[in-house]
Amino acid sequence: MLTPLPPTRVKSGSKAHLRQTVFGMTGMFQVEIRVPEDSALSDRMEEMRMWLDERHFEPATFRCSFGLHGIVCRVDFPVEQEATAFAGAFEGKLVGGSPIAI
Repeated sequence: MLTPLPPTRVKSGSKAHLRQTVFGMTGMFQVEIRVPEDSALSDRMEEMRMWLDERHFEPATFRCSFGLHGIVCRVDFPVEQEATAFAGAFEGKLVGGSPIAI
């Protein structure tokens, strides 16, 4: 069962703000991307940023953790379709989140 992430502050005028205002929804769809140990993180992040910019997708948060088996990037999206597309493009997986009514 997926657990919704806590509400995130959103920028006025953004897609997330519109979604909260019009639909009364909050919550994020989190994507997890694993970056192999032998990959250059900066190159991979540049790829992701370019992909997001080309599609005008606006993730709410983007963070990376360093572990024994490589790097894990977690990206939160306010729009499920954007999260799903991002996960598919970068061999990631949708790991949590669903909108909740406020």
